[in-house]
Amino acid sequence: MANQLLLQLLIKITDAVEKRTSEEIPEKVFEYFSSTLGADACALYLQKLEHIVLVRQMNADAHFGFADVWGGEVLPSKLAGYEDQESINQIFPEAPWQSCFFLPIKVGEKLIGVLVAGWQQYVPLDSWIEKNLSILQCIGHLLGNSLYAETEIQRLKLREGTLERICKQAIDELENNKKQLSRELHDEVGQAMTSILLQLKLLQQEQDLELIHDRLGGLRYITQQTIEDVRRISMNLRPAVLENLGLVPALDWYIEDYRRYSGITTDFSSPRIKERLPGKIEIIIYRAVQESLTNVARHAKASHVFVTLNYNEGCLELQVADNGKGMNLGDVNSGLGLLGMEERVKLARGEFTIKSKPEQGTTILMTLPLTKESRNDG
Repeated sequence: MANQLLLQLLIKITDAVEKRTSEEIPEKVFEYFSSTLGADACALYLQKLEHIVLVRQMNADAHFGFADVWGGEVLPSKLAGYEDQESINQIFPEAPWQSCFFLPIKVGEKLIGVLVAGWQQYVPLDSWIEKNLSILQCIGHLLGNSLYAETEIQRLKLREGTLERICKQAIDELENNKKQLSRELHDEVGQAMTSILLQLKLLQQEQDLELIHDRLGGLRYITQQTIEDVRRISMNLRPAVLENLGLVPALDWYIEDYRRYSGITTDFSSPRIKERLPGKIEIIIYRAVQESLTNVARHAKASHVFVTLNYNEGCLELQVADNGKGMNLGDVNSGLGLLGMEERVKLARGEFTIKSKPEQGTTILMTLPLTKESRNDG
């Protein structure tokens, strides 16, 4: 277990990092522990979202396999060597080892994983760790930085792909909205105005006052309907009530209209929202409620929805909960509406969560920070 061999391993890892071949690093480490140190088993566990999962393993014993998810309550945060089977079996109950070594993998002071090596015969690990402590710690940090960087690159690539899809959807929606607006203006407003114009021309030639009075009543009705159509088109683009009166009145109006056309009982509560909110925050929340309620009407088969807006520890919190059929959370990434909603929240440095179980409804929860800067915006 010469110090020189560990230095060679450190050089190999550094070389792999410089060449950006981080995927080769676990193999080099496993090769060192198995061939040079004679380890019978090696495993690499890394933090993935809420779980600590097995990402690589080497095992010479066909009767023992590493668990896919780390079984211990916490990861070892310090270099440790175990030289008796009883202590080892508290962590790996079925492992046939006499000695076991844990190398914490860190990014700065943050623990992101652990490297495990096991021997079926006794190995004097304590003296080896003490002699090579600084090199082992350096390897742990180098492993952490390289593997974390690789994970971040993959995460950023995934997010880039998501943003591209959201951007394409936004462009498509913009074009569709333009087409729809053009159709509505032509088919509804344009035809109504043409009808009004023609009837006014006919009235110019009419002498019968009673007939004129009757036709003016019809023109008044058509004009009122046209005004309603223009107001509806305008509200769909950007509600004037949101600009003029604020978020709560705009949501009151939208939810009342939603109840009417969807037939879904919808409760709205905003007990502590008394003042205007920053403009960017208001539009994020308004669009989120629109998207959430549209999804409920289209997919949830719900009879009741609860929309709650409130303050919580310096943040604005929105919750939209329905009693519908629930959804598969694995399908969330395919829903561009939800992805767009989540991205808008993240850009505002907020948090976005979806909770759902089959036949138990869906809850969308978002939290947006109300900083001094955001309060001055709007």
